[in-house]
Amino acid sequence: MMTHQPATENEIVVPELKQLLKQNTPAPLLVDVRESFEYEAGAIEGACHVPLSALEEDLGNQADLLKHFPEAVQVALTDQSSAQPIILYCKKGGRSMRALEALRAVSLPAGEDCQARSLAGGYEAWSSII
Repeated sequence: MMTHQPATENEIVVPELKQLLKQNTPAPLLVDVRESFEYEAGAIEGACHVPLSALEEDLGNQADLLKHFPEAVQVALTDQSSAQPIILYCKKGGRSMRALEALRAVSLPAGEDCQARSLAGGYEAWSSII
């Protein structure tokens, strides 16, 4: 079994995510940033799909970047009082870190208080443990 340790405070490991999902207070919002064919082949239950390629088209513009996300994710990203975690993931973790950096680069109102993190090891790590 593969285990992934978070390289930075911007990451979450699978066991920690599993615990968050069990606690359900508030439930994390899961965002799959892989391409459609990857998402369709399998995803974490309850995840919304926002491909990194779509986000990259609107880098640098907060309104355009946010429009790609469902309303619940937009609220969590922009409401300074939101404590709802957002977990971004891709196949191995690289694209989700780029998506996280893109979100932080547009100066979201939640700023440093934003609870968004990347899943260390991505969907591969999730699939190998779950």
